[in-house]
Amino acid sequence: MFRNVSLISLLFLALSIFTASAPVTTQTSMITILPEDCQVMVGEELALELSGPLASGAAFTWDVDYGEVASVLPGSSAVLVAPPTPSVITVYALVSDAKPGRWIYVTRQCTVSPPINVNG
Repeated sequence: MFRNVSLISLLFLALSIFTASAPVTTQTSMITILPEDCQVMVGEELALELSGPLASGAAFTWDVDYGEVASVLPGSSAVLVAPPTPSVITVYALVSDAKPGRWIYVTRQCTVSPPINVNG
């Protein structure tokens, strides 16, 4: 009898440790960077916005691999300044939840096009 109680206690302990160490999963696909069709001409600005279920106390950090994020606007918006050469760039947004240690990482690729030559 004592052995059965010990075995059951050991199983509950192992289960509680496993459950406590399991990662928290979030539905990151629900949060996206807009516009979905991200296209901008070299040197031009483009307004970016996070869309989806965002916590009221969330903080946002924006970055880009080429070009710059010129300003972060109130709420979940930012302004992208495209680089001086045509390319495909990646925009990054880090959403920090109101709870410490919880964050969501979202990316979007944007096409940077050459300027349109109106003189032919």
